[in-house]
Amino acid sequence: MLNGKHGILPCADLMQRVRTVYGEEGFFYLPSLFWFNSSDPFLLGVCIAGTIISLFVLAGILTGPSLIVLTILWLSLVNGCGEFTGFQSDGLLVEASVLSLFLVPWCLIEPPLSCMVRGTGAQQKEPSGLSIFLIRFLLFRLMFAAGVVKIISGDPTWQDLTALSYHQ
Repeated sequence: MLNGKHGILPCADLMQRVRTVYGEEGFFYLPSLFWFNSSDPFLLGVCIAGTIISLFVLAGILTGPSLIVLTILWLSLVNGCGEFTGFQSDGLLVEASVLSLFLVPWCLIEPPLSCMVRGTGAQQKEPSGLSIFLIRFLLFRLMFAAGVVKIISGDPTWQDLTALSYHQ
């Protein structure tokens, strides 16, 4: 395990370094469940719990509450695993998880499974315009930032906009 006790970058060491520099305020700079426990079994448990709870989301069972727990677990992994989860995509997944809370139905069992359980033909509610806008804005920022990074990288094929001619 890369972030385990004997890993390359142990999670416990990262938490201790942040605690040394920032004291108890370190939690607000680096929110994570690993402040409370960063043992190998706990790290593994967070991953297993995330996998199991993801199955609830896929099945449409307690989708909203499950996504809250998954967001907390993923944020903990992103902040607790240092260099291994410090990529733009990891932060993007945390943000997308938060935004998804405004898109999903908040019921025990969502349609189409609810009609099998209750015998009703319940329909899903359309997400709000604001939540759709926020998801689109997230995607725009991702694409825009990726493009800017490529153009300012100094690579001449991106600067003269011919890089894509090599990837046809």
